[in-house]
Amino acid sequence: MTIMHLVEPNMYQDSVKLMKLSSAVQSIGGVIKASVVMGTEMNKAVLQEIGLLLPEFEGTSANDLIIVVEAEDETAAAKAIGIAAEGLKSNKVAASA
Repeated sequence: MTIMHLVEPNMYQDSVKLMKLSSAVQSIGGVIKASVVMGTEMNKAVLQEIGLLLPEFEGTSANDLIIVVEAEDETAAAKAIGIAAEGLKSNKVAASA
């Protein structure tokens, strides 16, 4: 298993969009767990509960975006991170299997 992440400082996004994007990323083949959230203390507590809180997230703030993916391998994790990053740039959120 592989865990990959991306932190985008000062990239506030709407929570509804992030929930939809998280769901889309989790549906990608090879993805075990994924989360796309703002770096609030509450969201970091949820990441801790699901085993996706990384030391790199310690200094994040409520304005920082966190993308974290646990996948079967590096290829699936990288694909998921890429799809999440692209989903943030568009108004459409779609999964790609």
